[in-house]
Amino acid sequence: MMTAGSGGLLKTRVVAGGFILLALLLVAASFGGWVIDSDALKTFGIPGFPIRPWAAVGFAFLALAAAAPILEKRRLATLLAIAPTVIATWTMLRYMGAIQIELYHPFFPHQLARTGLRYPGLPSIGAAFSLLLLSFAVLLIPHRSRRIDDVSILLAGTALLAAVAGIIIILLLPSQAGASAEFLSSLPDSLISIAIAFALIIPRSERAWSTILSGGGEEWRSFRRAIPAILILPILPSLVATGIVRHKLLSDLGADVAVVTGNILIVGGLLAWATSRMLQQQGELSYLARALDTSNVALVFPNGVIAHWSVGCERLYGYSREEAVGRRKYELLRTRCAGGKRPDLLLMGSEYEQELIETHRDGSEIHVIERQQPADMPDRESMIILKLLDITERVHAEAALRASEQRLALAMAAHEVGVFEWDVASGAFHWSPGAEQRLGFENGTMRDFESWRALMLPEDEQSVLDTMTEAVASRAEKFSFRYRLRPVDGLSRSIEGSSQCIYDDDGNLVRTVGVCLETTERDAREAALRAREAQLRSILETVPEAMVVIDEHGDIQNFSSTAERIWGYRADEVLGRNFVMLATEEEGQRYATALRSYVETGKTTAVGRTVPGTGLTADGRVFPAEIEVGIARSGGELRVTMFFTDISERLVTEERMSDLNNELAHLARQGAMSELAADLAHELNQPLTAVSNLVATARIMTERGGDPPAIIDLLRMGGEQTLRAGEIIRRMRAFMAKRDVDMQAESLAELVRDTVDLVMVGTRPFDTRLDFDFDPAAPRIFADRVQVQQVLVNLLRNAIEALRDLPRAKRRISIRSRRLDDAMVEIELSDNGPGIPAEILDNLYERFSTTKPESGMGIGLSISRRIVEAHGGTLVGENLPGHGASFRFTLPVAEDNPGEEGA
Repeated sequence: MMTAGSGGLLKTRVVAGGFILLALLLVAASFGGWVIDSDALKTFGIPGFPIRPWAAVGFAFLALAAAAPILEKRRLATLLAIAPTVIATWTMLRYMGAIQIELYHPFFPHQLARTGLRYPGLPSIGAAFSLLLLSFAVLLIPHRSRRIDDVSILLAGTALLAAVAGIIIILLLPSQAGASAEFLSSLPDSLISIAIAFALIIPRSERAWSTILSGGGEEWRSFRRAIPAILILPILPSLVATGIVRHKLLSDLGADVAVVTGNILIVGGLLAWATSRMLQQQGELSYLARALDTSNVALVFPNGVIAHWSVGCERLYGYSREEAVGRRKYELLRTRCAGGKRPDLLLMGSEYEQELIETHRDGSEIHVIERQQPADMPDRESMIILKLLDITERVHAEAALRASEQRLALAMAAHEVGVFEWDVASGAFHWSPGAEQRLGFENGTMRDFESWRALMLPEDEQSVLDTMTEAVASRAEKFSFRYRLRPVDGLSRSIEGSSQCIYDDDGNLVRTVGVCLETTERDAREAALRAREAQLRSILETVPEAMVVIDEHGDIQNFSSTAERIWGYRADEVLGRNFVMLATEEEGQRYATALRSYVETGKTTAVGRTVPGTGLTADGRVFPAEIEVGIARSGGELRVTMFFTDISERLVTEERMSDLNNELAHLARQGAMSELAADLAHELNQPLTAVSNLVATARIMTERGGDPPAIIDLLRMGGEQTLRAGEIIRRMRAFMAKRDVDMQAESLAELVRDTVDLVMVGTRPFDTRLDFDFDPAAPRIFADRVQVQQVLVNLLRNAIEALRDLPRAKRRISIRSRRLDDAMVEIELSDNGPGIPAEILDNLYERFSTTKPESGMGIGLSISRRIVEAHGGTLVGENLPGHGASFRFTLPVAEDNPGEEGA
């Protein structure tokens, strides 16, 4: 029996490699004849027919190309086959006269000149023909298909037969051969061609070329009928050549060439045809043998020694053919019988079957059915055919089924499931062990239909009977039921289950098989859950926020009564529709995009915080809202719960409060200026008095004809005093004006200095020292100038008031700024006064809390804090260690404007 195992493939490659090595040795020997000028090596003993140098080179490349596929280097084979193809093609074209250029051959010019051949360096036509055929056969090897493989074998076979024919002509027809030395292959050429042809054919052993002569059947009979034609047809070219010579149509040399060429083509063609037919038949037999070899079959001798081990057995047991053949099967596989008996081989002449447990190479156990049958093989030693059926999965399945049945019984007991069978004709009930006890009754209590019916609560009895009647009437395969049994120990039992119906041929119910389960506790839990759900639903319906629940597609699943009131839709109008209908188109797209992003990535920033949004009511009104989002998954489904709060009224209220705060801030500024009014009047009186005096002096000098430059200086000084008074008035009007908020970039140093000048107009007698330290990294702020000035005025006035009781030489106020990391600037105003009283410190920012009981309103710091927070900053006041107080507040830095150097 033929096999296609890995061992056979290795052997064919080894044999093919041997032929390639032989070809290379022949090339080396014949080419060596040229190197040492030995005619015996050049011709292998046939004078006049030396191997040509370029032929030796071509055959060397060809042998290497044939070796490359054996080493799995198919691309290299193609590259190497190019050289012999070029040499053979050049030779053919040169002999045909198609090209006139000699192929350069630097080999042995003096020896070649002695041969007397027309083209001594080039191969003969026969050698070129073999080179060409074998090169094409090698070039076809990379194309992996059966048809291309057949063509490759055919080309190699033709070259093989041509080489054999050339040897026959040289050895048996020397007279014709001698005249055809230019055309016939030499003996080295032919032998090398034969070796390379075998190297190409042998690896394709599935074509069974080696069994051609031992084949049988119709193909073999066709081949035998072709043999006479093979022997007779080569005579025809000789007869044709005789007629050609007689009529002098060709020279003797031409006639010899025609005879040789004709014989080569005829013999080669016939043998190629016969070989192709036999290869096709043997290939089919080879595929059939390989298919049969995949089954689990082994041949053993009567003593149990393995004679044949199929590919199927290799896969089944894990042992290769080389490891198994020659060893005892039962010892190799550590075989034992499933029933504990000793495994035996059959008695010759009978058949035997047994279930065995055998061991895989990896140590796992395999369960097989071994069928033994004697093999009738005349003239050979008796053998036993073992057909092995793998039943491992079936055995494991049966074991798993038994284990499953045991687990089912345990699970039924653990979950208190009862199995029953009702025989309709007799009315008998059959219960699984322990089922009646799990329902709270003694064994045999529900022995038949009537006793079972008597235990059922009357209000449930009719419902169960109606269900059974409907199932029988419709020939239903099964029906389900729920009922309650009469109280046992004061407790009624809830039962649910289902039953499979079995009918006779007439459609009558004959038997039911079903299961039942006590659900008393579960029903109690479900009732409690329903009560809790009703309570939760009532709570959700009364919460002031509108609740909207959507799924992962945005479809509305729940719409609370508050949502109905806010949007003006009824719940049944929106359920199942996409939630974007509840917002404007732009806002709805933003909501939908956020939902898709969460579904795809699982990430969101909306959960755990309140986000602003809008809603669109049924009548088209857009309202502002605050939205809180909660996300949950249940049963693999996403649920997003959104609580909407309509903040329309709140915004109106906040706007009204903002207006009131602005009014209060304005009043605070007026109060601050009222307190400074007297000092400001005194301060304004100085420049106005100076202006009056300077103008009067200038008038007198003018009337008396005084010096004009002196008069001009007096007028200039008067103008400066006028501008000073005007600047004081301008600052007061800007500070006192009631105006809208105007946020813009301001120079921090300039704003602080202007505010200080405004506040210090009437406090010069205090001789208070002011220190400034501005951070150049934050020269500008983005703020409302007047509001920031109001904060600074409040803080400065408080600091000045705190310093009144200190000696004038020790009064000091410091104003500093520094850049923070979060694009904010911190302004600190500190003094060296007595600090903030402890009883005021905790309520410092509350309205009507003041350290000036006689004149203060107690709203300055409260308004200041609101102003700072409106700018996105914070205001903090504290006592300094030892003495003094410090107030720090932050404002945003204006990054896009050029800075100004602080003082």
